Amino acid sequence: MNELVTTQQTETELTISTETKELIQSSIADSTLKRYQRLSRELEAWLGGQILTDGLLADYITEL
Repeated sequence: MNELVTTQQTETELTISTETKELIQSSIADSTLKRYQRLSRELEAWLGGQILTDGLLADYITEL
């Protein structure tokens, strides 16, 4: 089963119903989730510990 991980970066708490979470999770194919995870690891490796900025993301996309 897909596992959806969400983070909330503000002080307010976001509440999502169980039904909504299940709908979101079921809408993402396992292969898509695995690809997103792989791409995320590749971007993290490319960053080499740097904080992601718009400029760095633009550089990464350009290199792709």
